[in-house]
Amino acid sequence: MKNIHATSSNVVNGVSGRLRAGLSAGLLLITLYVSQALSASETVATDAYQPTHSVLHRIVHVTVNEDGTAHVITDLARRADNARGVRALGEDKMRFRETMMRLYVTEAWSVTPEGKRIDVPVDSVRVKDDDDDGDGDSDNKVATLIYPGLEVGSTVHRRSRSVHHTMPYPGHVSMSFHLVPRLKLDRYEVNIIHPAKVPLEVLSDRFEGGKVALQPGDAPDSVRYRFVGSIDKALPREGDELDIDDWAPSILMSTFPDYATLAAAYQSRAAPRAQPDDDIRALALKVTQGAESDRERVARIRDWVNRNIRYLSVHIGVEGWIPHPAPHVLKTRYGDCKDQTAFMQAMLRAVGIDSTPALINTRSSYYLPRLPQAGAFDHVIVYIPSLDLYVDPTDRYSALGSLPEPLYGKPALLTASGAVVRLPVTSPDRDFVETTVRMKVDEQGRVRGSSKTRVAGAEEGDSRRSQHGAQSRSMEDRINSILQRYDEGGTGRMWAGDPLKQGEPWEVNAEFELESVVTLPGPSAMRIPVGITRADIRGIANWRPLANRRNPFECSAGRWRDDIDIELPIAAKIAYIPSGVSAESGAFRYRSEWKLEGNRLRVVRELSIQRDRSYCVPQDERDFLPVREAMRRDLMGQVMFGVMP
Repeated sequence: MKNIHATSSNVVNGVSGRLRAGLSAGLLLITLYVSQALSASETVATDAYQPTHSVLHRIVHVTVNEDGTAHVITDLARRADNARGVRALGEDKMRFRETMMRLYVTEAWSVTPEGKRIDVPVDSVRVKDDDDDGDGDSDNKVATLIYPGLEVGSTVHRRSRSVHHTMPYPGHVSMSFHLVPRLKLDRYEVNIIHPAKVPLEVLSDRFEGGKVALQPGDAPDSVRYRFVGSIDKALPREGDELDIDDWAPSILMSTFPDYATLAAAYQSRAAPRAQPDDDIRALALKVTQGAESDRERVARIRDWVNRNIRYLSVHIGVEGWIPHPAPHVLKTRYGDCKDQTAFMQAMLRAVGIDSTPALINTRSSYYLPRLPQAGAFDHVIVYIPSLDLYVDPTDRYSALGSLPEPLYGKPALLTASGAVVRLPVTSPDRDFVETTVRMKVDEQGRVRGSSKTRVAGAEEGDSRRSQHGAQSRSMEDRINSILQRYDEGGTGRMWAGDPLKQGEPWEVNAEFELESVVTLPGPSAMRIPVGITRADIRGIANWRPLANRRNPFECSAGRWRDDIDIELPIAAKIAYIPSGVSAESGAFRYRSEWKLEGNRLRVVRELSIQRDRSYCVPQDERDFLPVREAMRRDLMGQVMFGVMP
């Protein structure tokens, strides 16, 4: 038996699962996956899907103690089904956080296809810092167990025990287990035992089992559960599908009776650290001097935080769930999402504006588990009740009143009140891209043009982020990449305002010259050139829905409009222009208009998507098909020149 605690350990809400770090890796969590060793699943056709390996069994025993701590025993057996499986199973990685958990590998071995057992010395486990821990510093570690002599058909076996002696919220434990159909799984068994005096609730969904009789050796005042599940057919991951928490069979356990209790547990430790001192009060008054409204005060404070507090996550032990004190954040000028939220709250409080942390997730999850899970949240932002305004202090790009797109439509927990709310969804009224293009085609078919794109809402944050990131690339490289998307060649330049300067409408401008796009005087045909534009409508039309989607998936709403004016050569004989189209189905609406006046052609296209949620179901893809077909026909429309046969 090897005690890994000397060099590694883990903050855990699940059991020996995948560490998930979100937009701001301040709130850490771990959730159990039956496909733990599979680092990623390819999105491929179901009939071509070949998983790397199968799971013969995964048997988990969870013992919850009176003080809310727990220990977990895991017996895991897997088989390499192909060469990729040999590579996938060759290294067994176990992630955990130091100071909060002890991990023991009690036994490990492999078995060849001929039945030969090869034992793995448990003292050969290698432990190092977790390189996938994101930006910052923590005590997250990864232990690696290497199985020798593997070949196709070999099986690997590991028995381990983890002791969770320090929980994120003292006295409370919450864990979740899921059946994820990425791998064939012959048997998945979860056993849970706890003292009757511990108010642990357990719920299962599409697992067999429930409360069972005590076994010999169990304490007489205990409660025991046993659940069993399996996966007969492995299925590939579907593009953009929601997180497993939202759709996979599950077992949930929690001592939190409701989310209000979880909120209170966070608030009791975070609120004292969000208090201003004299330095913060002086700074807040200086930053907001002359502001005429609370909204303007919030904007100035948010902008100061964006410019002066850099994102950096430094958390050891339970600091992954507790912000550093606001004065400390001001002194060091860095912090993660919790720290920046606490600091912004202190600044707001100094000028008389009340606020609350809002716990939220940055994953593809749009529902809260039926039993409260500390791991349901991996991010925290600020909510200001008097303005009904959400602000993400770590987001440098979104305008006040907007948020990073991954947060729209998500459930959030307001820790000051314990209320569960749902953030607004994107909409065509607030979230849009409007592009105006002016082009002139000369007698050789070359194009000189310009474009102006106005971006608002969730799209604005993405555009600012993109323009800021592109500053490290040469203009020529950027222009070539844009033009090559649709087989165009030429030169150009782009410019925009300061991506980090808020308070003004955001526009991206471009000028360009394209190589010949049509042979004149004809007979010939010309599609509408793209030039230096975002080409969102083309990109959306090129997205092909899955034929037989099973699970809900992420999607967005908004509005995209292109207004294109083309001056054609006076001598060109225009024989034909397409007619506009109109299509509507479900949440989707598309229309276009083609109009020729003399030698000037105007084409207007607009796609609008309106829905009351930020995720889609398979029916939404079916609704999109007729609209997509109309869009593609319109985009393929060509102007005909010369005398046509």
